[in-house]
Amino acid sequence: MIELTKACQGEYELVVDFINLWRSLSLNCKDRLSETSSIDMCIQSMNWGLHYILHGLKPNTFEELENRAHDMELSMTLREDQQSHVCGPHEDEDIEELQSGGKPASEDDFEESMYI
Repeated sequence: MIELTKACQGEYELVVDFINLWRSLSLNCKDRLSETSSIDMCIQSMNWGLHYILHGLKPNTFEELENRAHDMELSMTLREDQQSHVCGPHEDEDIEELQSGGKPASEDDFEESMYI
């Protein structure tokens, strides 16, 4: 049981790999847990983004948990990839500055500051 409570998904660990590890640990545990309790404990040990979404979905089986978690992980990865392709290396800073109420500095602003 101690191994189960200490198990946490690694930052770069695929969710399916973590679920399989967690399920294996739970099957080898002396204290028998219901599948529902095991699923809830497994979700609690996942990365925050998946944990938050899966907690609301309440999967009933490990197979359902694997499928939903895998789909969400792919979706989150795809979204991150699309965002990195949309913004260039310095555009992220400009977007943050605009969101905070400022305006991004242009080359003209830079040249102007050189003359002042």
